[in-house]
Amino acid sequence: MQQWADNYGNFESPYICPWAIPYSLYIAPKKTTFKPNKAPLTKINGLAVHTTWIYQSLSGPACVSSCVNDWAGRGVGAHFIIVTDGTLIQVNPINRVANAQGGIANNFWISVEIQTRESEATPNQIMSAQFLFSWVVGKVGCRKALATGFVGDCLVPKDPMQAALAANAKRDYDPVTKRICSETTTKLNEAVMSSGLSCHYWLYPIKPCPGTPLLKQLPLIAKGY
Repeated sequence: MQQWADNYGNFESPYICPWAIPYSLYIAPKKTTFKPNKAPLTKINGLAVHTTWIYQSLSGPACVSSCVNDWAGRGVGAHFIIVTDGTLIQVNPINRVANAQGGIANNFWISVEIQTRESEATPNQIMSAQFLFSWVVGKVGCRKALATGFVGDCLVPKDPMQAALAANAKRDYDPVTKRICSETTTKLNEAVMSSGLSCHYWLYPIKPCPGTPLLKQLPLIAKGY
């Protein structure tokens, strides 16, 4: 990633989206504390959508700075971020695990964080996500469609507050998932090993991500370009 940033405009890699911006050039240099994971991502099933849980009124650089600094302290991350105006930022090369979802899904999915907070993505964000998904389809050969949606039992965290959030996510997401997905499953492994466009909750049902409004927009993103 640093080599790309140092040679931006004159650097090509099969693991870098050609219209993305390296995060280190998008935010203030003093904020670039994130170290990408070195674990290889060798089998990619598709693209997983997440929410940054950051209001869309916050500037794009502030959103990206907040994300990468939070990730740096927790050993997690994502491959891409799409900020409010639709700008696509790349944080990890797609041949590296980003630890975005949790569980074994980390080893099979590219991840994109969309700057939303229980809100719909903007038209520019949808367009950027469509282009990104089409690029992923071309790179890895996944289905250009929604992946299998998960409607089984959520994982139950030990923390009571987190457990309540997981239960609320199941209550809110299952009806939407059944409506928008042509294929659903109660078996988590089937969702993880499916192909196409997925989301955080379908791959690791413990966190209310990407939020109900964004979840409803997944069919728009799955159309791609």
